[in-house]
Amino acid sequence: MCYYLRVRTFGAPHHAMKTLFLLKETMVYERMGLMYLIGALKKRGKAVDLLITGALTRDEILRKVDAIAPEIVAVSAMTGEHNYYLSLLDTLKRHRTFFSLIGGPHPTFSPEVVLNECLDAGCIGEGEEAMLDLVSAVEQGKPVDAIPNLCVRRDGEYRCTPPRPLVENLDEIPFPDRELIYSRDRLLERDRIKTFFTIRGCPYQCAYCFNKAFNEMYRGKGGGVRTRSVDNFIAEVNEVRHRYPTELLSIYDDNFLLHSVEWLEEFADKLPRQVGLPFIVNFIPNLVTDEKIRLLKKAGVSYIEMALETADDDVNREILKRVPTRKEITEAARILHAHKIKFQVDCLIGLPVKDPLENAFRTMDFEITLRPTFALANILYPYPKTPIHDYVVAHGYYRPQDAGSREKFFTRNYSVLDFGDPKVTMQIAKLHKLWGITVSHPFILRRLTRLLIRLPLLKLYTYMFWAWHGLSYRFRLATTSSSYRDLPQYIKRIFSYLPGIEKDAEEC
Repeated sequence: MCYYLRVRTFGAPHHAMKTLFLLKETMVYERMGLMYLIGALKKRGKAVDLLITGALTRDEILRKVDAIAPEIVAVSAMTGEHNYYLSLLDTLKRHRTFFSLIGGPHPTFSPEVVLNECLDAGCIGEGEEAMLDLVSAVEQGKPVDAIPNLCVRRDGEYRCTPPRPLVENLDEIPFPDRELIYSRDRLLERDRIKTFFTIRGCPYQCAYCFNKAFNEMYRGKGGGVRTRSVDNFIAEVNEVRHRYPTELLSIYDDNFLLHSVEWLEEFADKLPRQVGLPFIVNFIPNLVTDEKIRLLKKAGVSYIEMALETADDDVNREILKRVPTRKEITEAARILHAHKIKFQVDCLIGLPVKDPLENAFRTMDFEITLRPTFALANILYPYPKTPIHDYVVAHGYYRPQDAGSREKFFTRNYSVLDFGDPKVTMQIAKLHKLWGITVSHPFILRRLTRLLIRLPLLKLYTYMFWAWHGLSYRFRLATTSSSYRDLPQYIKRIFSYLPGIEKDAEEC
């Protein structure tokens, strides 16, 4: 029976209902998508709650959900963590009646997930308005089938409504709600690094990214690059820093330098005067100019993160569909050094090329010449509906039917590609763990890297990776007064996540 025919069991139309969001764990970072949804609902006066479930048994979760008594239960899932939520919702559905919704990247690009009986609907694309419409429909006992941005299951098939036009003026979107998630994770509240966004959208079509599919989904419905006004951004920052301990702003846009020079000039003029806090940004290196970096320095930038992906221009261009060249990356690093700005360089390894290890070593050697403050390697993952997914399937590197491999998509520590030799897969996993410390100390470690990745020490390297990455971020790149005080709590939290990562290592 369709859920909207059952909804009247909760009471008369217009009965105020509670929406419960489930979150496995915060990983000590702000889940901004979830926080934007909660903010939109609370702005309209809707009752919202949040339950963090990762450390709870199923019986404990059932008892807490019973106590909350929600009529709507929602999750936001990336590919890889979706199976956890499907299992959890299935357990809850067997215990009580409610409307279940999944949103986030996974249903957006794999809408067939709503064929699971534990789901009543999936939300695709940007979800603030869709979530509000859904809650109102359920409250009034109305069907949800026609709501834009929703997928439902009918007669054994899934049916999706077209997405509504994108919100062009980002100043109209309510600020993300921090109060609820902070009340559930006090370590996250005490963290003096707070996350913000100033941009939605990206014009680039990197093969491993969702942006190409996202832009196609919204073709003719607005989009492109949408920016907040400087004043709106500063208003949110000041609201947050007056309520919560804040010393460093993490502006988590994919590409902060998509802002115009005029926007950056206003930003550099107002932020130091009206806020006076340092900040972190990410961008693509081909957009770096001396003028833009000068403005970031004037505004108070603390450090910068940029991605080169691979040192091979042909692979970057032909397989990864990346724009920056080695020459542009080198020039970007030169400009950052000239302005004495700390920067991190990210790359991708485990690429679908003839010799993925040699490709990775060439990239490592190139990174060393850039002299970054910190370096991080990411392992390539073929997410559904991305061009790289189609590429690796067509070239025999990946079989989509290997559903179990999707579990590793969330931890992203071990490759799911088939390189024809399990030893190569294992060595890529080890190189990933040793990457940052090797680039920072190449004189000693670079000469030993080929030997180190042949040793049976993956578990040790995994612990080294988390220690090096966490300590470097907290004490070299993003140091605040809470870095030292909360260090024991961060270590405890990281160790609580490691058993799942170690399980991946055993299966790798």
